[in-house]
Amino acid sequence: MAHDYQQIASQFLRALRAKRSQVAFSRRLGFSSNVAAQWESGRRVPRVLTVFAACERVGVNVRAALTEFRPSTARHVEGHSGALGRRPVSHWLKAQCGKETVSAIARRASLSRHQTARFFSGDCEPRLHEFFALVDATTGRLSDLVALLIDIEQISVLADYHARVAASRRLAFEEPWSSAVLSAVECLGRVRCPLVAKTIARALGLELERVTECLRRLEESEVVQRVRGTYRVSAPLVIDTGAFPDGARLLRQHWTTVAHQRLQQPGPDDVFSYNVFSCSHEDFSLIGRLQREHFQRIRAIIAKSSSETVGLINMQIMHWPLQRDEAGDARQVSDRELELRSRRQTVKRVQGSANRRTAIRGSMDRPSVK
Repeated sequence: MAHDYQQIASQFLRALRAKRSQVAFSRRLGFSSNVAAQWESGRRVPRVLTVFAACERVGVNVRAALTEFRPSTARHVEGHSGALGRRPVSHWLKAQCGKETVSAIARRASLSRHQTARFFSGDCEPRLHEFFALVDATTGRLSDLVALLIDIEQISVLADYHARVAASRRLAFEEPWSSAVLSAVECLGRVRCPLVAKTIARALGLELERVTECLRRLEESEVVQRVRGTYRVSAPLVIDTGAFPDGARLLRQHWTTVAHQRLQQPGPDDVFSYNVFSCSHEDFSLIGRLQREHFQRIRAIIAKSSSETVGLINMQIMHWPLQRDEAGDARQVSDRELELRSRRQTVKRVQGSANRRTAIRGSMDRPSVK
């Protein structure tokens, strides 16, 4: 959903001021002029670090908000004392991108690629509305971040949207089958509402009552709506597994269980395969990278495809790391230790290659003795 980020920025700054007058708020922040009036009117938009400093000045813990927003990227802002600087914030912002390209993020944020790259590198500091646009483009969870900083109800342009997103997120975690039901609804655009639940229940092998309940909750969350007697998808079902690791683990358990149950009576187009193997640490890391790349390519195909049928992809790589100690007994080692060992081996190979090239050059440069 596209937002008016400048309006969100203005309302955010107004909510941050709370009951203080504009003049008193400006002076509290150390300004001699009435900058609060200019900020709230949209005539000027402050840089994001100025806003973060203002948040801290009125008692809002920015670090805690950024940490809670996405714990997996909190390391970029947790290890710095004092006010947040440009580099930690830019690194935190870049970490939200994952594997997406700067060009793709820039297009979604309606910013230039050059400008976006400078924001991510820390060479340039975004203004508040640009920061909001980048957070939304990289995570789709701008309303969550705003809600962690101030009372979201004071941001009229975001409050209703945030309530709908929260409802859809609860549904995704509380009733995992709602994702499959929603995918089926996308494929049944011309089927009349009274027949949709029966069609989906038969296809997914679910009880009619459970499908009916999923449809009801999808309507309540405004993810689907009835249009001229048929269901239409009006909003995505928000599932940010990176921000909610406990919920993500439950979802993975659910769909792994579904695959296990389906294995008892597989369909004609189902594919189940496995391979138990041993390999080097370096090749195991390579296999993991290939799996992630393969999964991302599949998601890219799905994103561009039309909705005609429903499927489930369930991928796993399991690791049993072993190392023999001096007594010859096997013991487990951490993934971190394996990663460091792989890096050391790579460095040694590069250094060895460089030493061999140096030796060859030395032998070629050495004058011949007659």
